[in-house]
Amino acid sequence: MNFGLVLSAILSGWIGGGLVNWAADILPRIRDRQEKPAVESATRSLAHHWTLPWYFFRRGICPHCHERLGRRSPTVEIVSIGLFVLMAVHWGATPTLAIAWLYGLFLLAVTVIDFEHHRVLNIMLAPAAIVVAGLSLLPGVPQPLDMLLGGAVGFGVFLLLAIIGRGALGMGDVKLVGV
Repeated sequence: MNFGLVLSAILSGWIGGGLVNWAADILPRIRDRQEKPAVESATRSLAHHWTLPWYFFRRGICPHCHERLGRRSPTVEIVSIGLFVLMAVHWGATPTLAIAWLYGLFLLAVTVIDFEHHRVLNIMLAPAAIVVAGLSLLPGVPQPLDMLLGGAVGFGVFLLLAIIGRGALGMGDVKLVGV
């Protein structure tokens, strides 16, 4: 295992974790335009969302806004770093690794938002579908027809489960599987 790759995975995972925190703070509130915290969060520096350098030393008090933050932000950053390192160990320095990191960040953001708000956001699913369709054109990944068939089968199965399950799955979950 290459030390440079692991260091790159740690740094990329930390940056990605901060972006996931930003997405989890901002995206669920975009629909509610009159909600003031969304505007304040959107104008906040991105540095506010990377908590690991200071969180434990300052006992969760943000150096930017001087408010106590919950444990979600550092937890997401630690999980993101761990996922990035595990993926780097598994795939090594290959193009597949970059694609896996993108998928990992997207799914981590969806998980955090779904856990906190019980919603899977269309504002995330539509761009993800376009990116996934573009990635299917790269060599060494599933071909576009295979990708479409897999998405359609997954969508159909989860749609059936959502209908039968009576509230166990929402339409956001069904659309996520389709992506």
